[in-house]
Amino acid sequence: MSIFTVALFGVGLALTIPGLELAFRTDVTCGDWVMRPGDQCRNIVRSSSFLYDYDQQRSRNRDEGSSLVTFGGLLLFGGVLSVFGLVTSHLYFKREAADRTTTTD
Repeated sequence: MSIFTVALFGVGLALTIPGLELAFRTDVTCGDWVMRPGDQCRNIVRSSSFLYDYDQQRSRNRDEGSSLVTFGGLLLFGGVLSVFGLVTSHLYFKREAADRTTTTD
């Protein structure tokens, strides 16, 4: 297997598994902190600060999880296509080598 194929699978899994956990988690988290209705979460991005209530943070967690699953799934699909291409080319060259040995006899 090529390094490219292994990288596609590895990164795809590394994104998909936490994405599924984040998208389908029943509790709402703000970092490592579990939120309750009425709580607020402050997210600091670069020089901006955003304040999210419980429902907004739950929606944000699901959206981020869905994005990770989508991107990770695409990478996993690319890994599957890469494996398919490697197997197909291996079988093709094996058949070509077998044809060359039978025609030269």
